[in-house]
Amino acid sequence: LALAVAFFGGLVYAFSPYVMTHASYIQLNLTPLWWFPLILLLWDEMAFPRWMARPVTAVLLGLALWGVWLTDLEYLIWLALVGWGYLLWTLWTIRRYLRATIVWGLVAAAIMAVLAWIYPLSALVQVNLNPLEFPPAGLETLRHYALPLAALIGLAPNEEVRTMGHVLVWLMWVGLILAVLRWRKRDFPADSFPANQPRAAVWLLLGLVPLVLALGPDI
Repeated sequence: LALAVAFFGGLVYAFSPYVMTHASYIQLNLTPLWWFPLILLLWDEMAFPRWMARPVTAVLLGLALWGVWLTDLEYLIWLALVGWGYLLWTLWTIRRYLRATIVWGLVAAAIMAVLAWIYPLSALVQVNLNPLEFPPAGLETLRHYALPLAALIGLAPNEEVRTMGHVLVWLMWVGLILAVLRWRKRDFPADSFPANQPRAAVWLLLGLVPLVLALGPDI
């Protein structure tokens, strides 16, 4: 069942309005959001080692974070919005043996910083950028790309940058309703949630933060 759900989730991502829109605009740097689950999986392996030793995971995590730099600088901001909650949850869960995870996490950050300085930062400092060449983004820019409330029920105008699709949204709501109904019945097995994984409600709350931010500056 888990593999089937993961496969279905991959299809949802691959054909989501976000990916299809940026692919049609040839903005290929904004399509590989698979960096985000990869970073979360590597951090999870760092906090709860199962398959690799922490030094190996630290190297892979540092390389992956450098890959985020090379993909698009915006991704560093987005990654913080996606991963902060799970980061804090894992640190709280492993608080009794926190030191090793923090040390190797700092090693991964150091690897990322060194590689990022080699490229692209060392190249950027050689460029004479004129900060007045382009006007700064204002609220109108944010409003242009913000989701209207109608997008949350699949009724947004057919504008590529302001929609979550129609079928996708209702699949999300149906899944949420089914999860709530099952939770009310209290029929979860005792081992449904491993000790190293937060309950579904935690993921839901974490997902609401970027969703609300996507609704724009007037919320």
